[in-house]
Amino acid sequence: MTHVYGHRGAAGEAPENTLAGYRYAYGLGVRFLELDVHLTKDGKLAVIHDETLDRTTNGKGHVGGYEMDELCEFDAGALFPKFKGASIPSFPEVLEEFAEKMEGFQVEIKTDRPFILDIVCRQVADALRDFGISGKVVVTSFDPYAIRAMRRIAPSQRCGLISMQYRESDVRLAKDLGCWNTCIPLKTGGSAGLVDLAHDFGLEVTGWLGNSIEDIDALLEWRVDSITTNYPSIALPHLRNLGHLDSERVARG
Repeated sequence: MTHVYGHRGAAGEAPENTLAGYRYAYGLGVRFLELDVHLTKDGKLAVIHDETLDRTTNGKGHVGGYEMDELCEFDAGALFPKFKGASIPSFPEVLEEFAEKMEGFQVEIKTDRPFILDIVCRQVADALRDFGISGKVVVTSFDPYAIRAMRRIAPSQRCGLISMQYRESDVRLAKDLGCWNTCIPLKTGGSAGLVDLAHDFGLEVTGWLGNSIEDIDALLEWRVDSITTNYPSIALPHLRNLGHLDSERVARG
């Protein structure tokens, strides 16, 4: 079976990294969720991909320049008119609603200064422990420091290395960092050979992004273990038809 992670929920179909977007994804059958966290001015974790508000909200400036209560006031549904009014959630808010509903998470820690990453990793680890879901979460990052920090803070936490221009050296780095997973891109350096090498090193592989039937088929040929998609309305039915999803499990509410 191939797990499908809703990338930022369903980033191509609903406001990314919002409760509204996650609810939409869940309604499609998404049971594995990928999301991103940033530290706010008042030391909380906001769930948003970019370090700035400009692309996905009606706000301006850096996420870290605002307190969490201020971030909640921005409209994060700006790119999807029917979701107007969707807001930026905090990490605990997301877990409060979806910790039990989802079968797995990838929580991406964005690249930042080391002292910020230490704080973010501590808060992520504490939240996963408090909600009792550490075992079904992979903490991912492009930043090796973030992975080292997470493994120092929570040695048993599963981690995954992401790389945009993926090379053999990234597989070896993931292994050296003690990762459980690595995220290999379809279109910027990934290959079936790199997936095989990662498997030889004992790493679970997430392929990204499976945004079309052709992309999904290519990732399946690479024999990835999971696929991240912006379009679960395309990915889930296709994989189900191919027998790569447990339809009964996905159908449960």
